[in-house]
Amino acid sequence: MKRIILLASCFFALQGNAQETEKKATNDSIGTYNRLTFEAMTGFADGNYPCGNGFTAGDKKHVLSHFTVNNFDLGARYMITPKFGLKANLAYSISTDQEGLGLPYETNHLTFALQGVINAARILDFKQDSRFGLLGHAGIQVGSLTSKTKDMMDPVLGKVPNPSFDETEYHGGFVAGITPQYRISNKIALFVDLSTYFNYRQHFN
Repeated sequence: MKRIILLASCFFALQGNAQETEKKATNDSIGTYNRLTFEAMTGFADGNYPCGNGFTAGDKKHVLSHFTVNNFDLGARYMITPKFGLKANLAYSISTDQEGLGLPYETNHLTFALQGVINAARILDFKQDSRFGLLGHAGIQVGSLTSKTKDMMDPVLGKVPNPSFDETEYHGGFVAGITPQYRISNKIALFVDLSTYFNYRQHFN
C-alpha cells in the first residue's frame, strides 16, 4: 500500500442554482441550502515513502518544507440532504524532486474519485447564519501513474536509463479528507482541503 498526501489550498466553490427550501419538521428547520456545488482548487501534493534507489520524497522532518503548487483539481458535489451528499472529483499532480536531495525525477498522477460527503457543520449544529462550514468526505478512487524519469540509480552500474520511462500503470484505492469552508456569499465560498489517498496495486515508487 502506498500513500499520496494531498493538500489543496484554498480556492473557490461556486454554488449551483439548484437552491432548495427545506420544509421538514426536523432539526434542520426551515432554511435554504445549495444542492449542487462546483469546486476548483490548486495546491500541494506530496508522495510518501518508499522511493527508488537514489531518489527521495524530500526532508520529512520539516512538514511542507518544500511546498510548491503541483496539483490541480476539479469537482462537483451534490447534497441529497442538508447533512449528506455525494462528490466526484478529478485531480492531476506532478511529483518532482523539490529539494535536490536525490536524483531528479518526475511522476505524473491522475486520479478520479467518488466520495460520500458529510456536512459536519450541520451535524455539529453550527449556527445557520455562520459563514464557516466543515465537510468530511471519503470514498474510492482510481488513478494512473506515469513515469517521466529518464534515469535511475543502479547499485553496480550507477546511473542508467529508466526502463519504465513514459510508461503508465493503473491502480485504485481509498481517499478521505476534511474541508473547512468560508462562505463569501450565498453562491461563492473559499475552502481548504486536506485529503489522503491510499493506493493499492502501485508498483512505481
